[in-house]
Amino acid sequence: MPRLHRATLSATLFFKMTLTINDLGSKLHTKDTVISDGPMASQAAEETNFIRHVRLSYLLLKIAPLTVREYFDKEFHPDELSRFLFRNMYKLRELYDNKIISLPQWLLLFPKKDNVVSSGSFDIQTMCLLLRNFTEMQIPTTLPHPADNKVGSD
Repeated sequence: MPRLHRATLSATLFFKMTLTINDLGSKLHTKDTVISDGPMASQAAEETNFIRHVRLSYLLLKIAPLTVREYFDKEFHPDELSRFLFRNMYKLRELYDNKIISLPQWLLLFPKKDNVVSSGSFDIQTMCLLLRNFTEMQIPTTLPHPADNKVGSD
C-alpha cells in the first residue's frame, strides 16, 4: 500500500467523515425534501445547518492547516527557514511596523530563546502572510470565483 502524505490522508478522512455526515443527514431528512409546516421544518433546518457547520469546521481546523503547511514547506524549505527569515528581517520589520504582522506572529518568527523556527509552530495566518509577501503566489483577500483554479485561490 503506498504511503500517503498527512494532508492527503486528512483529506481522505475528511471525505469519509463527509460521507458519514451525509449519510446521517439523509437518514434525518433528504436534501430535496422540503418540510413546510410546523416544528419539523425548523428541526430539519437546524440539523442541516449543524451538519454544514461540522463539515466547515473540520475543513478549516484540520484540513486547511495541513494543506497550507505542505505548500509552505515546499516554498520555504524547513532547513532554510531560519536563514530566510533573518535575510528578510528588514521587510518583515516593515510589515511589523505597519501592523501587518502582529506581536505574537513576530515572536513565532523570531523566538527569544535558541528555539528552532519551523512551520509546525506557525498558524495558518502566519504561513499565508509569508506566502503572500515572499512568493509569487497571489492569495486573494476576498472569496475567489468558483472557476478560479489558481493555487492561491484554493
